[in-house]
Amino acid sequence: MNFTVALLKSVIREEGEVRREHMMRWESWIPIKVNLFVWRAEMDRIPTKVALSRRHINVEDVSCCLCGSGDEDVMHLFTGCAFSFGVWSLVGQWCKIVPFLAFHFNDLLGMYESITGGKWVFEFGNSLFPFVTYLQENKLGHLKIHLNDIKSATHNFSEAYTIASRKGGCTLYRTELHCFDKENLSYQKGKYGGELIKGQSTVVLKRYPSGHDLYGEEAFFTEIETLTCVKHPNIVNLLGFCVEDSEMVLVTENISNGYLIDYLGNVTHMRIFTWEKRLKICIDVAHALNYLHYEMEDQKIIINRQINSYSIGLDEKWGAKIVDFWFSVFLPPNQEDEALYLIDGIGRPPYRDPQYEKTGRLKRETDVYSFGVVLFEILCGRRASDPIYKKENVRGLGPVARQSFCMGTLEGMIDPILKEETGEKNFVLSKGPNKDSLHTFMKIAYQCVVETQDQRPTMKVIVKELEKSLSFQVSQGSKMLTLLYICKLLVKIRLN
Repeated sequence: MNFTVALLKSVIREEGEVRREHMMRWESWIPIKVNLFVWRAEMDRIPTKVALSRRHINVEDVSCCLCGSGDEDVMHLFTGCAFSFGVWSLVGQWCKIVPFLAFHFNDLLGMYESITGGKWVFEFGNSLFPFVTYLQENKLGHLKIHLNDIKSATHNFSEAYTIASRKGGCTLYRTELHCFDKENLSYQKGKYGGELIKGQSTVVLKRYPSGHDLYGEEAFFTEIETLTCVKHPNIVNLLGFCVEDSEMVLVTENISNGYLIDYLGNVTHMRIFTWEKRLKICIDVAHALNYLHYEMEDQKIIINRQINSYSIGLDEKWGAKIVDFWFSVFLPPNQEDEALYLIDGIGRPPYRDPQYEKTGRLKRETDVYSFGVVLFEILCGRRASDPIYKKENVRGLGPVARQSFCMGTLEGMIDPILKEETGEKNFVLSKGPNKDSLHTFMKIAYQCVVETQDQRPTMKVIVKELEKSLSFQVSQGSKMLTLLYICKLLVKIRLN
């Protein structure tokens, strides 16, 4: 039997034993919520009456509305309010957490000792900034990096190290991070006394904005949770993280050739991408999504919800990697045809699944739609939000390409650079798209962006079709090389 809200209510009412198959995966979602709550409490980010008045919001009476005794601030709700104490006690009983007394946030340090096995560990930065490691003890210890080391490596986040600054989102930096070696997980004392990994590597730092509603603590925790449980050559490696003061920074492997978004729309840059190279980028991302949807350990399913050309990095060999997981959602195992309902408007508008946007129905096919838009970006050589598309449809490239495919005019939208590759004056004909390759690609891209989720293909099917498209292209290249060899041989014979 699957977990339902009704089942949970009946369990609470009956106060009976809960069979294992009915239990929610506490270790995977309750601790992360505890993280966020305690973190926000210590940073005074919970909107209590006192916190609101400090932000110059008019509050007539700051006394606690629950017990009427004392001012309603975070400390009161944690340690002084009789009503909230009763709530915490009941929650603790139901979750089978041994009771403990807390008179200050420092008292939370001892909480893990009262939980069987010390499963959850509280760690504090320089300002008693609580970060509850929701994964098991020692799972993240080797990934911790101190803020002073990061500031030293970037000269206090100097613009000289900035490689991208997303509007309203994170800032990305590239730097040599001292005392860090992703291949060697031994330790040494860092420059500022912190334990860091030996060696030195070029890394990318993703710095979260302070106090941002969308790209905040929950998004940061979600990325850590996701990246520590995935392992795939087309998904970026998490090398470390920093949580100190108000800073939240992820450290990932270097993305040598930047991000796909930086090339789209730039004629000079797009000339780098032959049709074969574009196909391989698409296949890389498709393999990563297929892994997230179908091939993870313990039958986990992850929906990324943020697939777009901003979230696709290109390594030194032009291999593609998914680099953003801040809005990812875990589906329970064995939920093949199940859907979540989340009304939160996540994702960049041109890439949003229209059915998800209208109904909140979230399925793996939500990622499929977003990926379909990326396929059309690579085919057309322009960003999905390019004004040339938004003039026709406010949603951008997706619906415009879909309509063009149905009308038989999609080939007119293909990147002119690809057409140049097939021009009569270009002797290296193998560079340009093979007709079968192109049509196979266009058909699967169209199927990805149909409006109804249930009509879209799975990532398994998409991988198969993209690889078929590549095989047509590679086959053409082999034939052209053979023809070229024969021509040279005939010329040589004739000259002799």
